[in-house]
Amino acid sequence: MSALFSLSGWWLVGLGLTVIIGALAIFILNYLVNAKTKALYEINEQLRQTQSQNKAIINAIPDVIFILDNESRVLEYKSDEQACHFPERTLIMGRKLSEQLPGDSGRALVEAIGRVLSINDLQTVNFSTTNDGEDFHYEIRLMRSGKNEIVALCRDMTPQYKSLENIKYLSYHDQLTGLYNRYMFEEEFKRLDVSRNFPLSIIMADVNGLKLINDCFGHPVGDQLLISFADALKKVFRADDIICRLGGDEFIVILPQTTYDEAERLIDRIQKSCGEVKFFELSLSVAFGVATKQEPNDAIKEVMKYAEDQMYKRKLFEGPVVKEQMVEKLLVSLFEESPVEKQHSDTVALYSVQLGEAIGLNETELETLRQAAVYHDIGKIAIPKAILEKQGQLMEEEMEQLKTHADIGYRILSSVNGMAECADVVLSHHEHWNGKGYPKGISGDEIPILSRIISLSDAFAAMTHERLYKPVLNEGEALEEIERYLGIQFDPVLGRKFISLHAKM
Repeated sequence: MSALFSLSGWWLVGLGLTVIIGALAIFILNYLVNAKTKALYEINEQLRQTQSQNKAIINAIPDVIFILDNESRVLEYKSDEQACHFPERTLIMGRKLSEQLPGDSGRALVEAIGRVLSINDLQTVNFSTTNDGEDFHYEIRLMRSGKNEIVALCRDMTPQYKSLENIKYLSYHDQLTGLYNRYMFEEEFKRLDVSRNFPLSIIMADVNGLKLINDCFGHPVGDQLLISFADALKKVFRADDIICRLGGDEFIVILPQTTYDEAERLIDRIQKSCGEVKFFELSLSVAFGVATKQEPNDAIKEVMKYAEDQMYKRKLFEGPVVKEQMVEKLLVSLFEESPVEKQHSDTVALYSVQLGEAIGLNETELETLRQAAVYHDIGKIAIPKAILEKQGQLMEEEMEQLKTHADIGYRILSSVNGMAECADVVLSHHEHWNGKGYPKGISGDEIPILSRIISLSDAFAAMTHERLYKPVLNEGEALEEIERYLGIQFDPVLGRKFISLHAKM
């Protein structure tokens, strides 16, 4: 009985152990399955996240993206904006990309694909297209993505190309006129100095009166003068001729296979063209010099120096005459624009000479006084017509602009030989005895006596003749005004003499 119990007991124990071990195995297996499932889930989630990130990156890339096979056939194609001017997706899928590229670019693409697959390295292909008359430039970057698969990124490089072209253009061209600059001149100078270009002529040119224009009317007007001259040069010379602005007001032209006489005839044509360009009734004036290299042994720098010397000789001879003509034309232009200004100028000159004679000035002083009185308002040529002809009181900023006419007049006259003293008189004719005038605010005897005389004559003429913004006074009322401002605006001694002189008339 006990043996039977023993056997059955051990059998039960074994069975229990089996159940326990089985349950434990099931538990472990379940745990491992859950862990593996969780790991697979996490891997899958990471993969999904990576795919999402990759998709976002691809969508964010502005390039056109192709997946190509080893023959450049398009397996996949991504383009949101029809960049690179390729056909629509449905028209390009399954076709060879090399057949879509212009010229030799298709063959270059096939060769680049072969190199990518053989050496497994990045390759680049560049190509250009024209669309609606506009040039576009592209770059394709090729990378291996599988055994016989290539990822190709196509990027629009047009902005970069344009930027580089602009930099290249600016490095060889003058920004203002569009002509070649000094750097380009030196390069072409060397290139053209060969026997096949002989006779090789050089024309040098210097624009007369540019400083006067800049000083009187501002650099924008001076710049326009240079642009007009550059345009005149472009019309006369051939495409093979090299036209350069060396800087400032100097220009040079290199003329291959051009004799000295032919170069002189071209200068005549340029001068005729320049005569048609007008600035404030001023004709464009230019001094020219020309020289020609006939033989290989002639030193090109000596030829250039000869042309430069000829130019400066002509400028030295023509310059003073040109400036005098320019000043005279400016005055004529002012008077033609405003006959009232001419009448006022003549009246001021008359009154000034009368007072000058009364105080005993000599003939030389009287001539300077008369000349300065005639030119005293020449600076108004640079003042806007709207200010000069405005009815009523001027605004503060308008008055400040009007006041610049004294300084402008000084700069105009001081540019002419022999008119320096006249220029000084014109500069100071609006200074006041008490130092409250303009432009320098000098006072008393610091003001040139001729300027003090013109100041009295100018005020008296303005008060007794019709002006746009002031009522006309009779001579008695005007003399009372002058007397009221003796020692303030006017020289008291000269003022009393002026009053005495006109009270007798």
